[in-house]
Amino acid sequence: MTDSLQMTRRQAEQEEDGRPLLIKLVPVTGQIHRWLYLGNGPAAQDAYLLHQHNITSALNMAVNLQLGDLALPDGTWLRRTQVGLIDGAGNTANHLLAGVLALDGLLGQASPGKVSYPPHRAANVLVHC
Repeated sequence: MTDSLQMTRRQAEQEEDGRPLLIKLVPVTGQIHRWLYLGNGPAAQDAYLLHQHNITSALNMAVNLQLGDLALPDGTWLRRTQVGLIDGAGNTANHLLAGVLALDGLLGQASPGKVSYPPHRAANVLVHC
């Protein structure tokens, strides 16, 4: 592969990585009107996109992607959880189990109106890296 072709491919990958990706995957079993979404980091940082899809919680599966607090347009704060997995081989069974348990926790966690908690409401969940 020529240097210019490699550079073009890298630029295309960078542009693709910068675009929000959001896929409505499956309804949450036993919970009415809640869905599980898959996506990427740019989608997890797009308050308007998340609000449009009623996503109020996110599970970050990337070890190298640290995202900050995010308020949605309606004043709800995105509830973030992270289990850092690496690309490819090297994740232990416990790391994978941690991801499953964290997702289960996000789906079942209450959203009490405690003064010290940012405003939150239970809705759809995004899993991303």
